[in-house]
Amino acid sequence: MDKHPEEAEYTSGDEASDEDEPENDDVDDEGFTRLDHITICISFSGLAMLLHSFFSVVISGSQDILGGTYIPTTTILASHVSTMVIVTSILPWCMQKIPYLWRTLIVFAAMASGTVLIILVDNVYVKIIGVSLNALAHGLGEISFLALSAFYGKFSLTSFAAGSGAGILLGPIYYTGMTSWLCVSPQISLTVIAPTTLLILLFYYLLDKDRIKPYAFLEKYKNLKSTDSECSDDYLDKEPFGLLSWGEKCTAACQIFPLMIALCSAYIAEYITIHAVFTTIAFEDAPFAPRDHFVYYVLVSGVGEFLFRSYLSVIAWFKPVLMRGLVVKHTWIFSLILLAFMSLAVCASFYRIFNSVWSVLLFCFIIGSVSGFVFTNTVCAVPLIVEPKYKEFCLGLVTIGESAGVLIASLAGLAVEPALRKHCTHIVKKTALCYTRPTTNRWSASVCSLKG
Repeated sequence: MDKHPEEAEYTSGDEASDEDEPENDDVDDEGFTRLDHITICISFSGLAMLLHSFFSVVISGSQDILGGTYIPTTTILASHVSTMVIVTSILPWCMQKIPYLWRTLIVFAAMASGTVLIILVDNVYVKIIGVSLNALAHGLGEISFLALSAFYGKFSLTSFAAGSGAGILLGPIYYTGMTSWLCVSPQISLTVIAPTTLLILLFYYLLDKDRIKPYAFLEKYKNLKSTDSECSDDYLDKEPFGLLSWGEKCTAACQIFPLMIALCSAYIAEYITIHAVFTTIAFEDAPFAPRDHFVYYVLVSGVGEFLFRSYLSVIAWFKPVLMRGLVVKHTWIFSLILLAFMSLAVCASFYRIFNSVWSVLLFCFIIGSVSGFVFTNTVCAVPLIVEPKYKEFCLGLVTIGESAGVLIASLAGLAVEPALRKHCTHIVKKTALCYTRPTTNRWSASVCSLKG
């Protein structure tokens, strides 16, 4: 008689509630479900793709923006990246108190207004102002969304890297396809994609904003402590979580300084080579006009950069346990390789070493691949080097290496490109082969019919 009530009590509603627990089996150690991972990947890859595709479209169109002038190609690059350097070097130190919603709205407004100026205004200098506004969106968006990834797990970081690679590839594909294959004017080509700036707001809207709140971030690392010996009690007990002193920010910056230097060197080499050296190399027997050489150079380097910015994202999705072991922290080795390639490219332009456009295109692919490899390993190495409390700040700061590298390259290109172009005109018979640019301003007209 006594046994039955005990059995009834044992098999009552408590057991049913226990059976509900397996529903949490799909939740990973960071508290994300499979659906969360899908949403995070779509949002972060989409945001990165938009930022970098608009950047790469503008860079691909720089020869058309400057058409009919002898303004160095890297002027467009310099106007873009100088703004980015200011943004990425100053804002990470003081933007923690600015809500992510406001940052996203500013990114959208700057990108939309900059694009409108480039499309509608004929004056080249006003177009350059539009490029700078686009750069404000690019710089603020990159540091904001990389910092935001600190709240959404490892998939957000690898997705952002993959999305940036996709944007670097899709921009040149789109611009080359529209202007060189379909014979659409540069103006209309940019007008068609202008409305996609609205997607920035949509991708941000998809994210679960509760994870941005300080208590959620603190709880996340309290849950991780049991499996992460690097997460100390002293660190977890500090509140308010995520607010760093200036001394802590300086300490964190010093920890990632070698990564920033390697990233800076890599992008100096890439952008001097593609945007200042190869702009002086065109071939008469190529299947496209001298103006088209540049867009193909950018396109092929974008293919390489996309592949190697994305490979860690694929690994993180299918075999996340391999991620930590495959991230390369000594990226300076590959930066030195890129600097060697840059030196070889300068010699190739000066002495006209290459006999075929296909040699240059292969060169561009290798340079883009190594650059993408350096970028994705740099951003993925940051969480492995710094304490979790520094992660948000460092992920926002590390991209200053990329921006500074491109800026230095663009300023150097103001001297390198004219010097190589002038030398080329003295050693070749057809001077049109010394510049990958249309001889007249054809921003609102087709440029694909200009062969030779």
